[in-house]
Amino acid sequence: MSACASIAAREKELRELRSMNTQFEEQNAILSKHVDQLKTVITGLEEEAKIQRNNNIALVQHLETLRENLATNFVSIPLPGNGAYCLYIATPYQYIVSTPSNTMLMLIPQRLIL
Repeated sequence: MSACASIAAREKELRELRSMNTQFEEQNAILSKHVDQLKTVITGLEEEAKIQRNNNIALVQHLETLRENLATNFVSIPLPGNGAYCLYIATPYQYIVSTPSNTMLMLIPQRLIL
């Protein structure tokens, strides 16, 4: 192989390497933008998660207060019969067990309260 052919081959290889380098730089720029966008999204989601945690804490506290108020206000209501809680609950429980499909809609509000 002559010196000219060797130089031409090296110049061709150098052009190809420069072209590949340019492509890699373009890909890096695109990926860098994507990473920046993901960091922004992550920051937003972390803030949203923090807000949701605070809301959950507030809701749990509110639910506990509501339960305490219900317990306090219902303590003065006498149970029918001899006052046995098990006997008082037996009738509604039997109704719920015997007709589960009809009572699910009825129970949703009660479960939210209790």
